Amino acid sequence: MGGTALASAATISRFEHATSSKDIYRLCKALVEQFIAGFAVPPPNLILDLDHSEHAAHGQQPLAFYNHHYRSTCYLPLVIFDGQSGYHLAQ
Repeated sequence: MGGTALASAATISRFEHATSSKDIYRLCKALVEQFIAGFAVPPPNLILDLDHSEHAAHGQQPLAFYNHHYRSTCYLPLVIFDGQSGYHLAQ
């Protein structure tokens, strides 16, 4: 495939599990700071749109639980968007 190496599933899994809660906090903080820096003048108000996103899980994966609404075992991460622009602030 054009001589480019692709990451295996095991490599991606190790990368995902190598992050700490502190790393995730820093990433979310950077996303919010980038969002705020995009305004020439701070807006008078912000509308935060909090929603979950269903990601199906197969097998016995950590932090995946059965959800009766979706009738499946899944992850339900909370996602936060700016309600006016749709900018993804945090997950």
